[in-house]
Amino acid sequence: MESFAFCSDKLLFTIRGYLLSYDILTGSTLTVPLTENVTDVETGCCCCGWCESSGGVGVVWNRYQNVSSIVFHLSRDGGMTFQRKEIKSVGGCIQRAHILHSHSSVALLVRHNSNTARFWYYSYGQSKDVHLTGIPFSVFGRVQTVLVGAGDIEMLLWDEEKLHYSANGGQSFLPVYDTSLSRSVFVYSDHNRPVQILSDRTDSFVLVAHNGDIYIGKAGILPHIKKITQISVPPATAVSFSSEPSIVLWSLLNISDSTSDIQRVQLTGDLFYPLEGSAHVCKVIMSLLYLWQLPVTSDNPSIVNTDTDLTVSEIVDKGIRESKMTVNISLVASTLPIGEKESARGMSNIKISLLDPNPSCMASTSKTTHIVAGCPSYKSIRVRRDVYDPYFLQGTGDSDWSDLTVQYDYWKLGCPHRAYYGFVYKPVLELYEYNIFKEVVVTDFVLLEVHGMHNYHYTKTAEQAGCTRKPQSWLEMLSQQEEVNPYTAWTRENYEDCLSGSGATFDKQQSYEILSNGTSNGIKFSQYNGIYIFNVTVLDKDYSFCQLSTQFAVEVFGAFPKTQLSPLTIMMYTCLVGLIGTVLFYIIDVCYLRDGEEEEEEEVRRDSFPY
Repeated sequence: MESFAFCSDKLLFTIRGYLLSYDILTGSTLTVPLTENVTDVETGCCCCGWCESSGGVGVVWNRYQNVSSIVFHLSRDGGMTFQRKEIKSVGGCIQRAHILHSHSSVALLVRHNSNTARFWYYSYGQSKDVHLTGIPFSVFGRVQTVLVGAGDIEMLLWDEEKLHYSANGGQSFLPVYDTSLSRSVFVYSDHNRPVQILSDRTDSFVLVAHNGDIYIGKAGILPHIKKITQISVPPATAVSFSSEPSIVLWSLLNISDSTSDIQRVQLTGDLFYPLEGSAHVCKVIMSLLYLWQLPVTSDNPSIVNTDTDLTVSEIVDKGIRESKMTVNISLVASTLPIGEKESARGMSNIKISLLDPNPSCMASTSKTTHIVAGCPSYKSIRVRRDVYDPYFLQGTGDSDWSDLTVQYDYWKLGCPHRAYYGFVYKPVLELYEYNIFKEVVVTDFVLLEVHGMHNYHYTKTAEQAGCTRKPQSWLEMLSQQEEVNPYTAWTRENYEDCLSGSGATFDKQQSYEILSNGTSNGIKFSQYNGIYIFNVTVLDKDYSFCQLSTQFAVEVFGAFPKTQLSPLTIMMYTCLVGLIGTVLFYIIDVCYLRDGEEEEEEEVRRDSFPY
């Protein structure tokens, strides 16, 4: 195997001029058809959200092919297929290649002769081929490159004499200075030439020399490097570097015996904190997981605040430690006064990143959570299917208006709920996302008849509900508005629970107008048969970021027509009518019915007398 790289879910590698693709998911290996032999492969694996669209880019080439044109093969589908590309009239051979996601291009390091090289750029994001070139520079011997920094344009290049830094993707280079030698250019010989350069993907990097020496460097306007004393890399040791900055020299501790395909590998590490050219050394035994750093970032800090707490346990078994990270996320809107909360609505991506990349990722492995501070369009509430004041002031204002005729919107409201006027009524609210039922809403909500009808009352008073301060009411909330709007007068933004806190004295017999499926409070209709159309609004601030509201209809039945007489008057009239009827019946019985009976008896007596 001459070269390998991960591309999406495939491992691409070259053997004897052939390019092979190993599918990690299926375990199958295929030969990728190409028109020329190839020796090297480079991919653009990306774990960051901004470059995921170009994460399946790969390029292969033959570093020994020195012809009049630059020939390479490019893939944009995760290594499934490759297309032959050619930059004509450019002599030389390709030494290295990098995928520059931010420029949608491939940077090709072309060596024109033994002493001169430059970068050529092929743009794969254009509708037609675009070729650009960098400034030529001198090289000596074998050339290697590595990307540093958080983006993909900062680069380190080294040959057998010097170390160079580029801040523009290889278009131009600066020498790296050695601060331990009076800021002279960093020059090395055979015994301390670089064999490995590690980057933490910020602006720091570590150089591992052939003799085991370690240098730590900084990229930037004046790139520099300095040797770290007290550290030497022994044989059979791996080096890792993170942004604390810390350096760990890893060696194998043991491999667990297992008959399965997966074996647990334990490593022992020496942890170093480089300080001003020296190193503070901590001898530790730990697993790789212990060194993983989990920074939490938000791309919209005006919406959410984050606070992290990392707890690392003692060693539990042969260097294994357990790490527990707690991320506390709070909304900025919760700290803003009423009226300014809408400015903190929107979406934020909370990202937890592993700074140590896995084998298939050149960037940090990360997990992203989408936080919506606001109401998603697919969330709603529905009412389970089991006389009016146009100013919504419940008849306390001007009452000079005519009858109201309302056309029932069947397609919006559906069939109305039927409720007997003498029973207590309370709707059951259900929460839906899209058309999927989630749960029954058990928090506080309020009702208002949309046409201003107010001939119903609530069954509980403020005292019965347990209020410790004056409860809010529709009349109070509507009267506070300059222009009455029942849909905005009382919402989750201005709701105050009367069951907590304290305040001035109030009328404890005041109606308690907040409903909930967790209480027995409800509404009772007056003696009136008709259809009510209610608007229901959820009030609890902590239940949802949405202003959850909906409309439904109730058909009230069973009420007898009203009369102007009081029940006592009706009873007295009923008794009087009964008394008069009784007297009349007695008179008829005495005056007419009994006289007739006496005449019949006299006639029977005469007929039976013996003459």
